[in-house]
Amino acid sequence: MKDDSRVDREPVSHDYSLRAAIYNWTFKQVVSGCDGSVINVWFSRVHDDSEITAMAFDASDRRLITGGRNGTIRVFNFNNGQCIHELVKEDNSEVTGICYIDMKESQFIVTAGWNRHITMFYDDPDTFRIYPWMTIRGTGHREDIYDGDIRICNLVSGHVLHRMSSQPVLDRSLIEDPTTLSIDKGEMIFLCARAKNGSLCTLVSTGGDGALRFWNAKEGQLLWFWDTKRNGRLEGIYAMTTNAKNDMIITADAAGQVSVWDISAVCVDGVPDADFELPLLASWRAHVAGIVSVEYNEHESVVIT
Repeated sequence: MKDDSRVDREPVSHDYSLRAAIYNWTFKQVVSGCDGSVINVWFSRVHDDSEITAMAFDASDRRLITGGRNGTIRVFNFNNGQCIHELVKEDNSEVTGICYIDMKESQFIVTAGWNRHITMFYDDPDTFRIYPWMTIRGTGHREDIYDGDIRICNLVSGHVLHRMSSQPVLDRSLIEDPTTLSIDKGEMIFLCARAKNGSLCTLVSTGGDGALRFWNAKEGQLLWFWDTKRNGRLEGIYAMTTNAKNDMIITADAAGQVSVWDISAVCVDGVPDADFELPLLASWRAHVAGIVSVEYNEHESVVIT
């Protein structure tokens, strides 16, 4: 019987020949360099012995914010990896989402997780241990129910403005199938450029059913639905991004497929006709397993998965 756990290829840290690897005793990091003119900075135990479950940059892209499965939230200097803040929430539930919000006069780090609470931290540059500025409870999300619901809350008061439901979204049998990727995680992106231009559609969501949903976030209304499934396959979409103009969406699914969609004509002034098909600009197999993250580098026209 063949042992599939055997590693056929020794893992490498660089694509080119390694020239040096040195240890920084001050920051407890390893720095390595290779012939490809690439420098890697390695540091471990970011969240002690717990897995990293969420990451985000601040508005300046100079600080990295990470969340762990053990509920810890830490802020690092992106230049040297030094931990400069520790955000302390009320429990140790897993952190599943992090967002940095710049309100000009005040800046906040917003987190969410399995406790179904939204926790806001005031970004205080002079304090190492930062405690919650506000915790939003009672958003209406229910535990262990894959309902695909979206809540829009007022950032200042915490009041729930809209409860948006995308039912029916999932076949219950998929939840009980151990061969499928976890379908509790979806993706949402705000179309900020469209919001400034007065477009109807300002929010796109997706999830385990492989569908794209276009919303009017101001009114809490589902405008249009596009099913990305092909040939009877049902692959969940767990990563999604857009460009600066919000005329394109890039999706990545549980089968390792990346797709680029033209959304320039979707819900700008009204709802598309019944026979409208979302233009697919490109599609390719990027990974042999499910994709959990996708980014678009607009300056280099590069998709990172």
